[in-house]
Amino acid sequence: MLYHLGSNFSDFDLNAMLDDAKMGMKHLSAWEKIALVSDHDMINTFAKVFGYVLSCELRIFKNAEFEDARKWIIEK
Repeated sequence: MLYHLGSNFSDFDLNAMLDDAKMGMKHLSAWEKIALVSDHDMINTFAKVFGYVLSCELRIFKNAEFEDARKWIIEK
């Protein structure tokens, strides 16, 4: 899964973030790897902490590294 919070993303709602986390928990085994692309330090930190409970690999990329994230997600 490639999850991209682009440069136009300015704020988030705690409820929306919790909904995303719940969705992820329901589908923990669905993904081999997850790439989070975001320049938001708080979200990236939350993802790093949450990443320890995932059974798949999680990598965090900055928006400028979007193409690297895309390539990483599709490589076998």
